Amino acid sequence: MRRRADRFLRGLMTARNSGAPVAAVCERAVAAVDEFSVILTEDLSAAAHSTSAADAERLRRQYVTMLGEFAASARDVIPDRDARHGLAQAIQCAILRHERRLREVLAYPECC
Repeated sequence: MRRRADRFLRGLMTARNSGAPVAAVCERAVAAVDEFSVILTEDLSAAAHSTSAADAERLRRQYVTMLGEFAASARDVIPDRDARHGLAQAIQCAILRHERRLREVLAYPECC
């Protein structure tokens, strides 16, 4: 999973260093957080089908930690303070959407 995160982050840094507009890099960062979260949720969903409630809680904490670390790294690709703040807000919205999906996966693993 860390390799995927690194690949996403390298893509963001490449876009930033290529002179892409800040808005485009911000959009790409939010898309990367979305995609990374989907991958994490799919992995967690597969694990939740064959795990105890205690293990599911441990997996949820790992998910939140990994997504938080990735999101912070994606945000920090943007050096401009004001743009980074706007990006942080957009990433926060994306994380909240995905956390809702995570709760569904953990509550009803048989249907997800």
